[in-house]
Amino acid sequence: MRHESSYESVDHFVRVPVSVGGRECRFLVDSGIGVTIIGSVAAEAVGASWMQRTFSGQRMSGQEVTAPLVKLPKVSVGGYTLFGHVAGVIDLGSTESGEDFDGILGLDFFEQTCLTVDPGSHLLTISDSGPDTGIVVPVEVRRHGGSVAVFAPLELPSRRVVTMEVDTGSGAVILDDQYMSDCEVSVHDPRIDVRHDVDETGHRYTRRVISIDGAVRIPAEPETTQQAPRVMFQQIIYDGLIGTDFLNRFRYSFDVRRQRLVLDRL
Repeated sequence: MRHESSYESVDHFVRVPVSVGGRECRFLVDSGIGVTIIGSVAAEAVGASWMQRTFSGQRMSGQEVTAPLVKLPKVSVGGYTLFGHVAGVIDLGSTESGEDFDGILGLDFFEQTCLTVDPGSHLLTISDSGPDTGIVVPVEVRRHGGSVAVFAPLELPSRRVVTMEVDTGSGAVILDDQYMSDCEVSVHDPRIDVRHDVDETGHRYTRRVISIDGAVRIPAEPETTQQAPRVMFQQIIYDGLIGTDFLNRFRYSFDVRRQRLVLDRL
């Protein structure tokens, strides 16, 4: 089976129309969220069933976030339908403006299918078999309490290979601070845009953003080379994250069942 839906780009995010319990909603698709999320207002509107359970996960900087869980009624994306899918509930505030959304679909929603995002045609495809062409990247699938995430290797300018979460919720490539030297970046580089802020958990962080001089690539796959990528350095619990700046050069497919990421050059 093959199901298709057009999508909108909101910054670096994919936003797709979703029917939940017969109500038309707008959800982001975020491979790094772990579990599907629905806003508290939308959860009430669609008649979600509250469960006596919570989900706890970690932000990339290590802070724990906990959300109550609900079972959703019939959820359909482009004709692909699930019943009783479990989602976490968070307060998204109003969802009336053009930039807002009612929830976030994680890879847990697509783990029994292959999800393909085509930035060229703004088309999202959900299929049983996945693509027949493209660069096949073996991934590590990590599951925790219902969450699903995929990790792929990335070669840095130093030739060091690190393990990166593939995260469409991020734009730039993100690397832990320890890999600055592998990208020939110094904390004193005047080109760095330094940002200090506090996240929703009260955690203070420092982010350093710079377009590095070297290149990153999937190991042994020269067609994936990205020259002078924009990289954000921060103290995080992962080696790093591959965002949409890297992915959007391809028609990319998450094939969780077969533990692969497929990149087909646009």
